[in-house]
Amino acid sequence: MIKLNEDYENNVKYLTFTDGVKLLGAGTGERIRNFVRDGKIRAYQLPNVKGLRVRNDDVLNLITVSSPKDDQ
Repeated sequence: MIKLNEDYENNVKYLTFTDGVKLLGAGTGERIRNFVRDGKIRAYQLPNVKGLRVRNDDVLNLITVSSPKDDQ
C-alpha cells in the first residue's frame, strides 16, 4: 500500500528500498517491493523526494529472532 506520509516531520527515519534491504542483511530492492506488495509493510511518498520510502522501524519489525533447535 502506498501512503502519503503524515509523520514526515516527526523524526521518523525513512529508507530507500535498497537501504531497507541492507538493513535486513540480504536481498535486493525487489525484496522490499514484495513486502510492500504483500501488505507486510507500507511504502510512503515523501514530499519533494523521488521514489517511495519505507519506515526504518517497519523494516526492523520484519526481523524475527529464532532460538536454535534442540538437537536431542
